[in-house]
Amino acid sequence: MRLSAFFLLLAAGTLLLTGAPFAKYTENLTVQIFDSYLRPVEGAQAYVDYELNSVQGYTKTKPKLSDSRGYANIVFSDYESIDSQTDYAFTLYVRYGDQLVSSSLIASDVENTTDHLENRTVTMMVESYVAFVRVFDQDGKPLQANATVGKVTKQTDPSGRTFFALSPGNYTLKVERSDLVRNIPLAIGNATGDKSFDVLLSYYKLDIRVQDDKRNPLPAQVEVNGISANTDSDGMAHFENITTSTPQVIVMYGQKIKRLQPNLQAGPSLEVTFDISRPIINDQVSTLSPSGVGTIRFFVEDLGPEASGIDTVSVSYEVSGVQNTLSVYTIGYNSFEAKIPAQPADTLVKYTITVSDKEGNAAVGSGNYVVGGSQASQGNASAPGTPVPASSSIPNEAIFVGIAALAVLAFAAIYYFNRRKASEISPPPFAPPPLPRP
Repeated sequence: MRLSAFFLLLAAGTLLLTGAPFAKYTENLTVQIFDSYLRPVEGAQAYVDYELNSVQGYTKTKPKLSDSRGYANIVFSDYESIDSQTDYAFTLYVRYGDQLVSSSLIASDVENTTDHLENRTVTMMVESYVAFVRVFDQDGKPLQANATVGKVTKQTDPSGRTFFALSPGNYTLKVERSDLVRNIPLAIGNATGDKSFDVLLSYYKLDIRVQDDKRNPLPAQVEVNGISANTDSDGMAHFENITTSTPQVIVMYGQKIKRLQPNLQAGPSLEVTFDISRPIINDQVSTLSPSGVGTIRFFVEDLGPEASGIDTVSVSYEVSGVQNTLSVYTIGYNSFEAKIPAQPADTLVKYTITVSDKEGNAAVGSGNYVVGGSQASQGNASAPGTPVPASSSIPNEAIFVGIAALAVLAFAAIYYFNRRKASEISPPPFAPPPLPRP
């Protein structure tokens, strides 16, 4: 058995070497694919369904893609030695998108030698439409970018244009340039015909100035969408080719961080202010009523044209080492008052004023007084500015003496005026008549 198989293989090899004909015909087929406007269609698949021989039956050729001119070339052969058993009929198929068109053809009866191959050209027509793409920036300047539809990627030319021939259907047009990507739904078909798509890729510029509350430039680190830069001597940092109209901006000065999201469609500049100055406590005054109730009054300011403003104001007092928090009331523009409850005589009362702005800068003022004196003591005040001594209240004794003095003066005046009036209306004094002369 092994010997018989060997001789069969040897016989087959001998026939091959002697050039014995096995193919009844060989077809050299050129397929040219057009759309309804007679424009060449690129990327269509062309293949043939034919009979290989009467024993093995029908088979398909490997699909060939049409080129930019719409051409695809297919070569196939029928391996049949008996002419009467040869099937010369075959079917040409063209698949394009969801379309499948076919044509039944008859092969040419020629010998299987390259010298006698006939080149047949067959024209096929499919439904295809063109999507024209134009890419530009917000100033109308054309941009070179990569455009992709399906598995086909093309680069726009210097005018920012490219096109795609597509079978009817729904697609996604993807346009990429640097890190900017736009995905655009694309529907095309008999109802739309050829269609144009304008793709806007916006690239923004941003100038950031970092300053303090007095508008002095600050050295800071600025980050825009992950790209970092340091401010120059004028506090400026410049960024270009920003691909979003609302970028993420992070500004770092020392331990302070600010996060912003400006709208670049509104303008290409941004000012970032860090309030680095403390508020100021002025006109700090403490008074003591006769009943021992202390009143603390003060005025606060957060100076600077770009200051963040006063945020919190608090007052606390300490008696015998125990701290207590007070309610603070507004008595005017940036003027505040707090009242300390009455304390026993000879009690030392210490108080503390704390003022913070909206960026966490804090100022502290303090003072003390002793209950029992006619005037509160301002001896340890540490608030900025010149301390104003506490104004004394008028004691009850002084009020009584003043009233008594006024009463005495009024009584004396009344007595004086009554005496003067009485002297004006009284009769003249009595004088005896003169004696007669002798």
